[in-house]
Amino acid sequence: MAVIASRKKQIRKTAKRTDINRRLKSSIRTAVRNFNNAVVAEDVEVAKVALDRSIKLLDKSITKNVHNKNFVSRKKSSLHKAYNELSA
Repeated sequence: MAVIASRKKQIRKTAKRTDINRRLKSSIRTAVRNFNNAVVAEDVEVAKVALDRSIKLLDKSITKNVHNKNFVSRKKSSLHKAYNELSA
């Protein structure tokens, strides 16, 4: 355990940030899973709502420095590709 006060504070900050990042990553995975389920069920309306939610969370993860912009770009591209195949 840290003895220095600044290290104790840093440990608290890291724990808080880790929890926030974990929650955001979990919500992204859930949103993408809901989108994929809608695509499998061929439900265009639900897929559109799930796609919008997924895109919003992925963009938020860039601004919060949770994910790299290339990861998010790749994920968004695959989601849009699946949606376009569904709606075509």
